[in-house]
Amino acid sequence: MKIVVTGGAGFIGSQLCEKLLDSGRSVIVVDNFDDFYSRKRKIENLKKIKAHPQGDIVVGDIRRLQSLDELQNEEFGVIVHLAALAGVGPSLKSPSVYYDVNINGTENVLKLAKVKNAKVVFGSSSSVYGINGDTPWKEDCTNVPISPYAISKIAGENLCQSYNFNYGVVSTLLRFFTVYGPRQRPDLAIFKFIQRIHRGEEIIIFGDGTATRDYTFVEDILNGILSAISVNVAEKQTYNLGNSVPVSLNLLVDTIGKVVGKTPKIRYMEMQHGDVPHTLASIDAAKKMLNYAPVVSIEDGIKEQYKWMSKVGVV
Repeated sequence: MKIVVTGGAGFIGSQLCEKLLDSGRSVIVVDNFDDFYSRKRKIENLKKIKAHPQGDIVVGDIRRLQSLDELQNEEFGVIVHLAALAGVGPSLKSPSVYYDVNINGTENVLKLAKVKNAKVVFGSSSSVYGINGDTPWKEDCTNVPISPYAISKIAGENLCQSYNFNYGVVSTLLRFFTVYGPRQRPDLAIFKFIQRIHRGEEIIIFGDGTATRDYTFVEDILNGILSAISVNVAEKQTYNLGNSVPVSLNLLVDTIGKVVGKTPKIRYMEMQHGDVPHTLASIDAAKKMLNYAPVVSIEDGIKEQYKWMSKVGVV
């Protein structure tokens, strides 16, 4: 089965494509190489895919239907839709761009899925839960998104559900919880912390460090996506993919210091707008329906990311 992966040059997408190719599937990457971070890094991510006989790359922007025209003549059964503008902070500065990419772009992907009768696996975010003290969060929690990014992701989920109801487009919605590991985006906290602690530089923690996140290693996320691609229509179509283990910022930084072998220099500052104090996934539904079983601890995951960052020369 041929599979389209939007955002396939990115952190999660490129590793997913490699796994799909290794399993004997054909893959079409769709990516516009947005300059949110280095185009060079994305090209490096695609090296194995480009060299594979069953890997194709389409340079296109999901905001423009004509960018997807090339796919009209392809036969594929699934679209894994990972292309998005990510990040809470930047979305506060440019909300309209986030709405354009994450909402209008998602609708274009769904239009293509409708024409091709393809299933959609949609990469959503734990940000949709907003500030909600009733953790661990279950998929049917009341969502109170507090950033444009979160709003755009819940809107994308709603579009998927609308296309499912009105046009029969089958969709599985996956809410990712703070993904980290090799190829992580350089704007994310773990990447920055590893880099700065390795260099002996000061890091900034917003708040007092007691905020917790459900950090999830990329390999566990990939296994969840692969299962969602393969599973037939399930009774529940929205799933949390997290580690279901809360880790405080202070513990995260201590762990990075231990892995890197240096004592972190920390400056504490006020919490940023749009940040939430705690995230934690209930993964019962994913365990039951997707056989999802995260296994990588925060320390082991940090070791893998540090190893990769050392290898590619970013520390």
